Amino acid sequence: MITLRRITSSQAYLPFIDGLRFYTLLSVVIIHFVDFYEEHTFPIRKEMLYQKLHLDSVFGFSDNSILVFFAISGFILGMPFAKSLLSKQPYPSLGEFYLRRITRLEPPYLLVLTGLFLLNVFVIHRDTLTNTLPHYFASFFYLHNIIYQVHPTLNFVFWTLEIEVQFYLLAPLFAYVFKLEMVKRRIVLIGAILFFGLLNTFYHSPFLSLYNYFHYFLAGFLALDLFLHNTFKKHYLFDVLCITLALLMYTGVFKYGISIAFMITLLIYFSPLSILWEKILTFEWIAIIGGMCYSIYMLHQPLMAVFLNRFLGNEMIKNSLWIDFFTKLGLVLILVLVVSTTFFICIERPCMKRGWYKNLFRRAELKQQ
Repeated sequence: MITLRRITSSQAYLPFIDGLRFYTLLSVVIIHFVDFYEEHTFPIRKEMLYQKLHLDSVFGFSDNSILVFFAISGFILGMPFAKSLLSKQPYPSLGEFYLRRITRLEPPYLLVLTGLFLLNVFVIHRDTLTNTLPHYFASFFYLHNIIYQVHPTLNFVFWTLEIEVQFYLLAPLFAYVFKLEMVKRRIVLIGAILFFGLLNTFYHSPFLSLYNYFHYFLAGFLALDLFLHNTFKKHYLFDVLCITLALLMYTGVFKYGISIAFMITLLIYFSPLSILWEKILTFEWIAIIGGMCYSIYMLHQPLMAVFLNRFLGNEMIKNSLWIDFFTKLGLVLILVLVVSTTFFICIERPCMKRGWYKNLFRRAELKQQ
C-alpha cells in the first residue's frame, strides 16, 4: 500500500492532513448520493425512520466539509512561503510554484472534463454539441461560476476547483502576511477572517468566487502559523477538543460563518497534538484514501449518475426502500473507490512527480532520432 501514498513536493508528508481529507470527503460522497437518490428514486429524507435516526447528521454536513478542504489548501499552499519568510530564506520561485500547480492538477482535471464532455454529447446524448461546448470551455478556464453564475453543468462539483484555482493564483501574494512579526501577523489574519466573514453576511455576490470563501483559506493560514510555532506537547486533552470540533462541524450543529472558520483552524492545529485522534487520522488506509481525494472528488458524481441511471435504474431492489438505499449506497462507494484508485494510480499519482513531463519530451525526442 506504500506505493499508493500521494507524492508530495517536499519530503515533509503530513498524514493527518490526508486523514482529515478522508473524513470530509466521505460526507461529501454520501450526501451527494442521498441527493441523487432523492431526485431519481425516492424522497428518503421525508421518511420518519430517516429523520428519527438523524441520518443527515450521521452522513455528515457536506457543506462544512468543503470549507475544511479550502482551509487545508490554505495550510498546504502557504507552507513553503511561510517557512521561507519566517526563516528569512529566499522566497520560493513563483515560476516553479505555478508550474507545479499546472503539471500536478491540470492533466487529471482536463482529462476528466474532456471525458465528461465527450460522454454527454456523443455517448449518452444528454445535450447537443452546440449547447455543451460553451460550458466546456468555461470550465476549461475555470470561469463557469463567473460566466454562467451557476455550478458547472458537466460536473457541478467543479465549482470548488474554480475557487481553489483563484486562491492558487493569489496564494504567493497573500503569503507575504508571514513577513510580519508574530503578533501583527495573527492580528491581521484574525481581523481578515472576521472582516470577510462579516462582509459575506451582508453582501452576497451574484456568482461564487474566492470572495465568498476567502476567510476559510485564511483559516488555513492561521492554522499553519500556529502549527509552525507550536509550543504544546501531545496530550489526550487535544483528543477531546478535536473530536468535539469534528462532531460539531460534521453533524452540522455549526454551519458556515466566522465560527466555522476558527473551528477549522483549531481542528487542523490540534490534530497533530492529539494522541488517539491522530492515530485514527493516520491509519494507513484512511490516509491513503484521503490522499486520493482529488481523483475521488472529480469522479464520484459522474460515476454515481452513470451507474445508478444506466445500470441499476430507478426501480427498488426487492421492493424495499431501505434494502435498496443501503445496497445502492454500498455499491456506489465500492465503485467510486475502485475507479478512483485506478485513476489515481494511472493518471493523478504520476502527475505528482516533479518534472514528470520532461520524461515525455525526452521519449518524444528519442523517437524522432
